[in-house]
Amino acid sequence: MTEKFIFFLIFFLVTTFHVVLFNIKIDIKKAPKTKSNTQKITINLLESKIVKPKNKKIILENNNKIIRTHKYKKNINKKIKRKKTKEVETKEVETKEVETKEVETKEIETKEIETKEVENKEVENKEVETKEVENKEVETKEIEKNYLIYIRRIIKNNIKYPRRARRLKKQGIIYVSITINKDGIITKINIEKSSGSKILDKAAIKTIKNIKRFKKIPNELKRISWNIKIPMVYRLK
Repeated sequence: MTEKFIFFLIFFLVTTFHVVLFNIKIDIKKAPKTKSNTQKITINLLESKIVKPKNKKIILENNNKIIRTHKYKKNINKKIKRKKTKEVETKEVETKEVETKEVETKEIETKEIETKEVENKEVENKEVETKEVENKEVETKEIEKNYLIYIRRIIKNNIKYPRRARRLKKQGIIYVSITINKDGIITKINIEKSSGSKILDKAAIKTIKNIKRFKKIPNELKRISWNIKIPMVYRLK
C-alpha cells in the first residue's frame, strides 16, 4: 500500500508540475513583457512550490505511521515475550509444587509404613508378653497344683484311725486349715468344719502336728506363707 501511495504522489506531482509549466508558457506568449506578467509568473511559481511541502507532509505522516506500526509490533512482541516468561515461571512453580507434594506424600507414606511396622512390632511384643505371662501362669498353676497334691498325699499317708473311734464305729470328714511359711514349716492348725466326733477331730490335729513340716514352697509361687484347706477323711472299711 505504501509503495502504491508514493507512486501515486510522484505521478501527481509530475503532472501538476507539467500543468503549471504549460500555463506559464501560455501566459508568456499572450501577455506583453511587463512587470505585472513577471509578478504573475512569480506567483504561479510560488504556488507550484507551495504544493511540494504538502506532499512531504504526507510522506512524513506515512513514515510516522510505519514507525508507529513498527513500535506497536515491538510492543506486541515484548508483551508476548513477557507472557511466555510468565507462563514458563508459572509452569516451573507448578512443577515445584507437584514435586513438593510428591515428596510430602512419599514422606507421609513412609511414616505410615514406619508407624504400621512399629504398631505391628508392639502388637507382636505384646502377644509374646501375654503368651509368656499365660505360660508362666499355667506353669505356676501346675506347680501350685502339684504342691497341693503333695501335701494331701503326705497327710493321707500319715492318717491313723483311732482305736476307740473304730470300736465306736465313728467316721466322717474333717476340714482342716493349715498355714505354712516359705520353708514349709506348719505355723497354724484350725478345724474349719468338724466331723461330729471329738475323737476324730483330735486325731486329725495330732496327725498334722506329727508331720511338723513339708518341703519348701516353690520359688515360682512367690509366697511367704500359704493358708491351705485340706479335707481329712476317716472311713471304716
